[in-house]
Formats: sequence, C-alpha cells, structure tokens
Amino acid sequence: MNPLLVLITDEVSLPCLEILNQLNIEYKLVDKISVSDYIYEHNKIINPKLAGTWKNCWTKFHIFH
Repeated sequence: MNPLLVLITDEVSLPCLEILNQLNIEYKLVDKISVSDYIYEHNKIINPKLAGTWKNCWTKFHIFH
C-alpha cells in the first residue's frame, strides 16, 4: 500500500488537522493558487455555474511539483 500525503492550505480548519493527525496521515502545507480576477470574471460570463468551481481548483496542481 502506498503512503498517503494530503496537500492542504492554511484554510484547512484545526478540527480537520486533528483528524489527519489522529489517523496518522501525513500532510503538507502548500500555498493556494488563485486564478486572476480577469479570468474568473471571464469564466462567469461563459458559465456562471462553473466559475466558482474553477476559481478554487488550481491549488491541486501542486501535486506535480
């Protein structure tokens, strides 16, 4: 079984961190990657329902670092 590493931002709550610690799950603090306001506003025009989803997904790219 491969070890699990959870990437977190400083927005993760203390209760969530406590659960990770209780389960002995390793985690790493990473910086949040935010999309520019220009791109966010453009995405809201194209598809308002998905704009919020895409605004907060970029941090996941840290997995490739």
